[in-house]
Amino acid sequence: MSPLVLIIVIDVITLVLGLGALAEVRGFRFVVNPLFAAVYFLVSSGLIAFCAVLWAGTGAMGSGFAMLAIISLSPPVGILLVAFGAHHLTRLLTGNMEGKGKVTRTCGKAEAAERDGRAEEAEEYYRQALLHTDNKPHPEDAPIHLAFGDFLKRQGRNREAVKEWQEALCGDLPAQQCQVTALRATELLTGPLKKPGRAAELLQTVLERCPDGMEAEALRARLAALRK
Repeated sequence: MSPLVLIIVIDVITLVLGLGALAEVRGFRFVVNPLFAAVYFLVSSGLIAFCAVLWAGTGAMGSGFAMLAIISLSPPVGILLVAFGAHHLTRLLTGNMEGKGKVTRTCGKAEAAERDGRAEEAEEYYRQALLHTDNKPHPEDAPIHLAFGDFLKRQGRNREAVKEWQEALCGDLPAQQCQVTALRATELLTGPLKKPGRAAELLQTVLERCPDGMEAEALRARLAALRK
């Protein structure tokens, strides 16, 4: 088989497998098929290594490194590299924008309903935003759990408020916000809920996760007082 024909075959194979790896597009986001992606990388890497050894041994194109460079820069492989880069970039950008937009929309609608005295409607906004069908943790929902907990606290539903705050603490919150939320939960656990043991566990967990910050000393002092 001539070098030109082999290059064309490799390009076609890598193009088909690469497009299979990017088999689905939702909006502006590429969705990677993990199985096709794994096969693509294995096959294309094996073919490139094979060609490098073949041409290095025969000297047909000077060296294996030259052949590797030609294949790496061939149009189909270049297109695939750009596509994979675009996938990760768009996932990062659209994921962040979608997450922030969801928080803003949910909290805005819920707060407006609460101000108008429609507490049940406000609660429904929060619950719908937190409803997922994949049974997986969603750390990006932490701000919604936090706002929902605040709402429940204003409604006098302290036990449920603490539960939502604990959900928020398991998600993506800044260190200082975690510490402040832990202190607020501790006030309810040691006060009306009469659960000092749970309060100590919560403080210990948050301090292990966020040992530094403006409220860290306050958490340590409160934890020490609970352990006396």
